[in-house]
Parts: sequence; C-alpha cells; structure tokens
Amino acid sequence: MENNEILSAMYDRILEDIPPTKKYNKLMEQFEEEKKKFVDNIAEQNAETLEKLLSIQFQADDELDKQIFAKGFSIAFKLFVELIYNEERDV
Repeated sequence: MENNEILSAMYDRILEDIPPTKKYNKLMEQFEEEKKKFVDNIAEQNAETLEKLLSIQFQADDELDKQIFAKGFSIAFKLFVELIYNEERDV
C-alpha cells in the first residue's frame, strides 16, 4: 500500500469517527434547499447536468481535503520527530 493510500484510508477512518458539526449540517440544509429551488426553475436535462457538475465539485473538494489532511499529518510527524530528537539530544 502506498503512502497516499495509507493516508487516504486514515482520512476516511477519521471521517467515520467524527460526526458532522451543527454548522456543517445547517450549511448542507441550506445548500439542499437552494439546490432544490434552483432545480425547480430549470429543465430536467439541465438538472442532470447540474448533478454531474456538483458531483465533480464534491469529488474535487474531497480530494483537496485529503491533501490538506496528508499535509497536516506530515507536519505533525515532522514536529514529533524533531521533539524526540531534541529530547534525545538534551539527555
């Protein structure tokens, strides 16, 4: 398993353990309401196109979130290694 796959699996696992915040839920409710209003005002064919576009956007956002998680994990690991190194050096 490659590093990216490991970090992706860790990210997915963390998401399973963290419930969405009230703010996130409220924003998603607002999003769904506005999306429904928008879809009601456009033709069915355009609604399908919108769904495809939103799917791509959500996938891109998910990928970005994984990259941010991996970068944060990398920084945390480097800080941990530096801490251990400094403790060993001070002994």
